[in-house]
Amino acid sequence: MVALNIIESGEYPWQPLASQFSNGAWYMFFRENGGIGRLAINGTTGTYMVLFANNEIQMTGVEPACTFNFTRQDANGAAGSFDCRLPGSKSDGTVVMVDFKGDFDGHI
Repeated sequence: MVALNIIESGEYPWQPLASQFSNGAWYMFFRENGGIGRLAINGTTGTYMVLFANNEIQMTGVEPACTFNFTRQDANGAAGSFDCRLPGSKSDGTVVMVDFKGDFDGHI
């Protein structure tokens, strides 16, 4: 079953867990403060990816379902945005279409 709806919106307080800068690109991994949510962003050109998972839903976005805009990516950190329209799998097995977007500014 595929449902078309909005699950929730809002800002999440993220805590960095691990990040790696390699070959001019960042891989960033975050945990939701006080929660079990996880967010990962891969900034490698040609393999851009964003992943989100918590106890309600999980989804992985890649191009062309997602648009990525890195405004900064250097040894000091990365900044930019992502905008996705993609299916997400809810914990009960239901698949829903999700508008998933965000801005990020991570730095050392």
